[in-house]
Parts: sequence; structure tokens; C-alpha cells
Amino acid sequence: MQGPGAANFIIDHAEVDFVFIEDKKVKELLNPECKSSKRLKDKLKLIRVTTMVCFISLTKEETAKATAIRIKPYSWHDFLHLGKEYPKSTFPPQAHDICAIMYTSGTSGDPKGVVLTNENVMALVRGMDLFMEQFEDKMIVDDVYLSFLPLAHILDCTIKWIKKAVEELNPVRRIVFGMLYNYNNKQRRLREEKVQTQIYTGSATPLCLQLTKEAIKDGWFHTGDIGEMLPNGVIKIIDMNKNLVKLSQGEYIALEHLENVYGVTPIVEDIWVYGNSFKSMLVAVVVPNEEVANKWAYSNGHIASFSKLYFLGQLKKYVLFELKLIVERNKLRGFEHIKGVILEPHEFDMKD
Repeated sequence: MQGPGAANFIIDHAEVDFVFIEDKKVKELLNPECKSSKRLKDKLKLIRVTTMVCFISLTKEETAKATAIRIKPYSWHDFLHLGKEYPKSTFPPQAHDICAIMYTSGTSGDPKGVVLTNENVMALVRGMDLFMEQFEDKMIVDDVYLSFLPLAHILDCTIKWIKKAVEELNPVRRIVFGMLYNYNNKQRRLREEKVQTQIYTGSATPLCLQLTKEAIKDGWFHTGDIGEMLPNGVIKIIDMNKNLVKLSQGEYIALEHLENVYGVTPIVEDIWVYGNSFKSMLVAVVVPNEEVANKWAYSNGHIASFSKLYFLGQLKKYVLFELKLIVERNKLRGFEHIKGVILEPHEFDMKD
């Protein structure tokens, strides 16, 4: 999840007491106006001193700011050293214990936190293990893993961890790693002759029967995608019923919602927001309001007809500036910002 409100929302929604934070988020968290830091400070009265652990060394200024709002700051190195000074017995995690809450962008509302248990993550690791078993003899060093998932999603996050872990090994340890992996595969194949059956029981899960019924027709799950058939028999996805678009980093955007938000800007007569899965940012086609554009031109010394104002780079900058004010006023997330505009002199009609 991206955007200036990410830390605020996650800390408050997940009721976080201890914060492990990357360096680029430290400044945001230590901002006196940051809602999340206020929440952490308020919790001191109820529970204990709240701790912030940064994965880099904190500056003196950052340490002072954290102390001022009664948050105990540690660098990752200092935090590990603290653990060595106070050894405690370990508590092995259980299958249904929460491993992580992964936040992904919503449509037009707040991000949704997906609870992943240790069992979920181990199932993912097992899936990767099965994949490696099937293709290990066919894979070569130059093979590439290609995915449209963002690294913040659990599957690609796992791929990243595995790749990084192997890359950090020295040549000898890499060889040992490969030998052990192949050995384990041989052991596993020897056990494949044994038949194992498992039966899982438990209480019924919460179901949305009506929504499920609407999505499945004649045994087919309707995803809501709109496609066209190409001459070679391939189906090309060109749109979605819900008018959502996924950017290259995996974030979903509700285009109509953003058009309504940006459309209240006085300089905007009409706006069309565009994004696709190959780019990480949004652009828009804007029809400026003639009266507002003429007033801007007059106050800035531009004497030209309305039809010629579209060729002025200054007008485009002014439109982007006004859209940025809307972003700040509505606290839109980073991936909802419009990064570029094309000015259109004619209002949209049904043909458009």
C-alpha cells in the first residue's frame, strides 16, 4: 500500500504497539501531526512504552523527535543487541497463529488487511517446493521469473526472499544448498509410495451465498472482465464491468471515483482519468472550464482566445497544480495522483 496515509491507517487499524519501519517512513511517523504517532503516544498511558525499530541507523534528530513524543527508538542493530542482553524462552508458533496482516489497496475506500496465518504461509512455501520439484531438472541459471504481482503481495514477496537468500550465499554454501535440496527431493520421492489421507473439520465459514450465486452462472465464474476475440482466436481483456484498473504495481484504481473527486476543481469542466497495468501512474484528459481559464489567462498576462490557450504550457501546469490541491485536500494515496494531463478544447459527448 502506498500514499502518505499508509502508516497512519495501518498502525491505527491493526492496533500496533511495536513498529518496525523502513527509513523512508521514519520522517512521516515522527511528524507531530501524524495521527499514528499520536495513537502510539496515547497507548503509553494504557499499556507500555511503545517501541519503534528502524532498519537503518537513526539520526540524532530522528532520535530526539521520537523521544519527544515518548516513543523509544532503536536501530535494527541496537534492537538485536538488546535481545542478546535479555534472553527469553522461545514460543514455537502454532499453525493458526497470525503470521502477518498484508494490506492492499481498496477500490475507493480504505485498504483491506488480509490476515495470513503461519499455515497459510507454509502452504505457499510448500507450493514453491512442489514447483521446484517439477522443474528443477529443466531450469537453468538464465531462467527468469516473470510476474505481474507487486512485491508487497505474499507470493512475490516469497520469491524475493528466496532469491535474495540464495544470492547472499558464498559459492561454497550455494553448492551445499543445492546438494541438500536435491538430497531432500530424493528422500521425498522415496516416501511417495506411502498413501496419506487427511480430513479437516471445523465450524462453517461465513459465506455470501447471494453474491456467490450472482458470480457463478451455468457453472462458470464471471470475473467481470470484458474482452474481445482476436482473429487468431485469442481473447484480449479490454475492460472491466466495475470500471477498475490495476496499475503495474498491483494497486486497483476506481476510475469513476477519482473522476468525481477531481471533477470538483473549478478549472475542470470535464475529466477522463486513464491508467493501465503496464504503467505505475495515472494520466488524464481535461476539458478546462472556459470562464476560469480566461480569468487565469487575464491575471497572468496571456491575451489569447480560449481555443489558443490550450497550446500554453503554463495552463497545463496550472491545471496540474489545481489537481494537486485536490489530492492534498482529499488525502488521496500516492498511486491515485494524476501525473500528467492532456488538455482538450471540446466537451465530451456520448461518442467519446
